[in-house]
Amino acid sequence: MRIHNEQTKIVYDTSIVDFLRELSPKRVCLTSDPFMIKLGALAPVEAYLKEQGVPYKIFSDVKPNPDDSLVQEGLVHIFNAKPDLIVAIGGGSAIDLAKAIMYFCLEIKKQFISGEHLKKPYFAAVPTTSGTGSEVTNYTVITDAETGAKRVIQSNLMQPDAAVLDVSLTLTAPANVTADSGFDALTHTMEAYTSLLATPFSDAYALKAFELIFANLVQAFESADSRCAKENMQIAASLAGLAFNHSGLGINHSIAHSLGAIFHIPHGRANALVLPSVMAFNLKNQGVTRRYADLAGMLGLGFDDPQRSAAALIAAVEAFKVRLGLPSCLQDLGVAREQVEQAMPRIVEDAFNDYCTPSHPFTVTRDDVAAIVRELI
Repeated sequence: MRIHNEQTKIVYDTSIVDFLRELSPKRVCLTSDPFMIKLGALAPVEAYLKEQGVPYKIFSDVKPNPDDSLVQEGLVHIFNAKPDLIVAIGGGSAIDLAKAIMYFCLEIKKQFISGEHLKKPYFAAVPTTSGTGSEVTNYTVITDAETGAKRVIQSNLMQPDAAVLDVSLTLTAPANVTADSGFDALTHTMEAYTSLLATPFSDAYALKAFELIFANLVQAFESADSRCAKENMQIAASLAGLAFNHSGLGINHSIAHSLGAIFHIPHGRANALVLPSVMAFNLKNQGVTRRYADLAGMLGLGFDDPQRSAAALIAAVEAFKVRLGLPSCLQDLGVAREQVEQAMPRIVEDAFNDYCTPSHPFTVTRDDVAAIVRELI
């Protein structure tokens, strides 16, 4: 028996304040990062809560690639705040951190409170970037503060109850953030569609996300005020998140996680760096090649020969990267060959043992991972 279930309500074509009007919270915890607060992203929410007389607290100690020390700080905050509503406003880091705080808070409470009396705060995720899909998934990625390794947690306890797609919050995103996050979403779609665990439902989400990304990402990147393109990218990112939440991903993400942790590369940029090389590696598998040919056909690049179609898709992805100003090799990111070779054992081991690797469409060896990484130098 296989079951397809969506737990997150997606609310779009609205504002976060309009969404809050539909709720009647008694105590609210807002999670965001200092940059979003400086931009005034939380100001309308604060004004509304003050107007309604709803007490709230802000946890803003969010940093890129949040680590377990931040989770501990957040736990103290949430235990003091005692909210019945948690709103995470920000990119993947802010939402991932809120998820981890929610998860450990409930796990701790379970030790003292029976299930029937354990109440989970309503959790709304409000993305300000269009890439991670964290607003619709039950995954979170937290960095080990001591080792720098990324730890993945998966639990329905931290699945957002609502994803609020307020496009006004994405209009101020810098162009490079739009490019990085957009390629993260693109990698989600392509890995979900070729995953060993892909389903007809995840396929539907992935294909629509792929179509929207290729149709809108360049415009969203080049025109900061392109509201329609930004809206479509928000929807695409959530669709891609829904896809991989059911299908899993593959070694592209595994290698990106490893490189990102070791060389401090933003996650979306690491995915963009790795994607063409992983796609070329995947051509050894006929099933993946046929799926790449499907995607190529959606771009008008289909041929009678699936291999030629797949090669055309790789060329299109490369051209897409150039248009968005994304790096083609690790040296573009200031990482020298010597650094890569020195770190290679850890890169390979971390990627090989990453939670995304088992759902890659075919078996991958450590030597395969090392060969892909060396192509990136």
